Amino acid sequence: MEDMLKRILSEIQEVKTDVQGVKADLIEVKADLIEVKADLVEVKAEIREVKTELKEFREDQAVTNKLLSGDTAGIKTQLRDKAKDDREFRSEVREWQNRTSRRIDNLEDRIDGVRDALNH
Repeated sequence: MEDMLKRILSEIQEVKTDVQGVKADLIEVKADLIEVKADLVEVKAEIREVKTELKEFREDQAVTNKLLSGDTAGIKTQLRDKAKDDREFRSEVREWQNRTSRRIDNLEDRIDGVRDALNH
């Protein structure tokens, strides 16, 4: 009876050891998975960059092709569209700068008010 209990305890200990080994393996797998996910995020970002570069290249190539084929009307239209887009972008930047400047001024006023309150 005592031998059987020792054997059972020994088997239980082996199972515990196996479980600990599996847990350690699982932790390693999770770490590897985290690394793979990080790599995937980087790859996705690189893919987006390449797609953007490809789009820009294609747009430039279209202009070049039109220049080579003598399609000046199409080029003029594209240049007008680009100029319009540039104006809109500059306008948006100015608006953002103005909003940001107002926010900074408001924050500076608040800071001055807090300083005054602390000094009195």
